[in-house]
Amino acid sequence: ARLPTALALAGLILVTRALGARLYDPWRGTVAAAILGTSVGMVALGKLIMPEPFLALAIALSLFAVVRAVEDPSRRHWWSLAAWVAAALGSLSKGLHGLLLPVVIVALVAALGPATRRPLAALARPHGIALFLTFVLPWPLYIESQFPGYLWDNFLNEQLGHLFDTHFPRDSEPTPLHLLWTQHLVWWFPWVVFVLAAAVSRPDPRLRRGCPAFGAGARRAHPLAALPAVWLVTTAVAASLSGQRQEYHTMFGWPAFALLLSRAWDGGEARRGARLALALPLALLAVLGAVGLAVYALGADLPAGAETSAPFGARNSVLGVISGIAGVEWRRLRPLLLPAAGGLLLGAMGGLALAWRSETRRWSWLPIAAGTLGMLLAA
Repeated sequence: ARLPTALALAGLILVTRALGARLYDPWRGTVAAAILGTSVGMVALGKLIMPEPFLALAIALSLFAVVRAVEDPSRRHWWSLAAWVAAALGSLSKGLHGLLLPVVIVALVAALGPATRRPLAALARPHGIALFLTFVLPWPLYIESQFPGYLWDNFLNEQLGHLFDTHFPRDSEPTPLHLLWTQHLVWWFPWVVFVLAAAVSRPDPRLRRGCPAFGAGARRAHPLAALPAVWLVTTAVAASLSGQRQEYHTMFGWPAFALLLSRAWDGGEARRGARLALALPLALLAVLGAVGLAVYALGADLPAGAETSAPFGARNSVLGVISGIAGVEWRRLRPLLLPAAGGLLLGAMGGLALAWRSETRRWSWLPIAAGTLGMLLAA
């Protein structure tokens, strides 16, 4: 039952790699794919059966088609149609989110970059809209013919109801806004600690392979280089304003975070600040790994705590899981700390060894990605 979800997430990682290769260069695409694929959230939420992975994949595919439409004038028509098909598949997986979110992202990118408006305008041609409707309309119309009232319930009560928190019957409580974003410290772990490193990194032009759209050796920025930032901001605003927001509602924007964070390993500068920006979070990860090993070693002597877990409804967030699961249940998970904490410690130490030399600094992400495998398998 989980195979379709696993395939959707694998596809999302591959599309993220392709987007990074087109927008920046193949190196950043590879790093972004590794960041996305080895983050806690991808593994933890990827074990659940829900439509968000399919929506995320459809949005990523739609945006990839938009990027290719801008790059390739000779095939712009076909890439535009591909963007509409991807939006249709996203809409079939989780409603009109699959259309509205890419449309908003592309419109904002066009507003920020006048040079992209003309190629992006090709997306609005009637052929694409007609193709979208051809894919999307038959199924809901057929269901309406079999179950009158379906369209009202699906679009007004279900989709708009979750947006404005008017859904009936009420089947969930919205995640508090502060908790929604605090939980991303877990979903994006261990990579979230490198946000500052990405912010201060200055790409080294000597290491750039050039944007594929402009030919080998070109060093101009891609006309849609701002797309990941717009994508992430759109995700943040949409999730924050949703009336019945849940922590997994941001999944469709996680590739944007990975693409932006890959900048931390895009430079080879020898500045002291650049070294420290990578070394400090690596040291933090090493400390966390050491603490995890200490807890593992001492865990057998720690008090068991509560014997019964909180009701399932009270454990619908990261904080709820930590505080709501009984102590005796946590003790049963203690053996998983050894591969998780050990891998984190070894990966961070390997990253530190590579980060301290300018020749190998841009490879310091690799031991971290390898070290997280034990943690992710434990998850």
